[in-house]
Amino acid sequence: MSDENTGQTAPAPEPASAPDPTTKIEDQAPLETTEEAAPEPVAPPEELDEIEYDGEKYKVPKKLKNGFLMQSDYTRKTQELAQQRQQVQAHQQYVAQQAQIAQQHAVEIGQVYNLNQRLAQFGQVDWQKLESEDPFKAASLHREYTLARDQRDQLAQRVQIREQQRVAGQQQSFATQYQRTNEQLARDIPNWNQELANNLANFARENGIDEPSLRQVAINPNAVKLLHKAYQGHQLAQARQEAAKTAEPKVEITPLTKVSGAGARPSVDLAKADMETYVATRRKQMAARENR
Repeated sequence: MSDENTGQTAPAPEPASAPDPTTKIEDQAPLETTEEAAPEPVAPPEELDEIEYDGEKYKVPKKLKNGFLMQSDYTRKTQELAQQRQQVQAHQQYVAQQAQIAQQHAVEIGQVYNLNQRLAQFGQVDWQKLESEDPFKAASLHREYTLARDQRDQLAQRVQIREQQRVAGQQQSFATQYQRTNEQLARDIPNWNQELANNLANFARENGIDEPSLRQVAINPNAVKLLHKAYQGHQLAQARQEAAKTAEPKVEITPLTKVSGAGARPSVDLAKADMETYVATRRKQMAARENR
């Protein structure tokens, strides 16, 4: 075969070399094959469940839900215990302060009482006569009277201010404890609101709880929760009574059939008849039926 451009003959292609018959099959190079790799197994998606923590919702593996809930419950109880301890400590400090204030208050009230007694004695002095008889003694007593009066007025004003502070402190302490109690009740009692709180207060009053005791209940979460359970039981009992009244069958009295004819007698209202009349009338009716 010749090349058109050069006129030279192109070399013939070399034939493919045949495999050496003396080479063992296992020594020969393996033929390349295209095999698809087996797909790796895909794990099924893990089941998730929803939990609520610190006011927000999260998706967690279902098998871990109980653990998260137990941890959340433990955290909640720990926080409640810490709050209760804070309330107890605050109440103890408040009680100690009030005891100290009350002691000082009582001392000053006693001083005011004694000064009033002393001033009452000055009221019995005849100042005009004393000034004419002994002007120096009258001046001395008048100075003593003025000092006692001024001291009494100062102590009385201090007592009044302390009493106002005591009342204001009690109101502030109650408001703080009441707010904390309502925050805890909002977490522990479903649908807790002011209307339910008023219903519980009225329920307590109807059952003999006076106002001072009710104020102490209002700042005690455990006492309020116990009162709520009693209120729920009362509501359930009332609902059952109403349902029983509605389902109670009504008894209707069938009027006696009148007998017509010449020998008929006036009918008797058995519902209003006495026992003797009832028995006699029924016997007559049965006899009349048998004779038909």
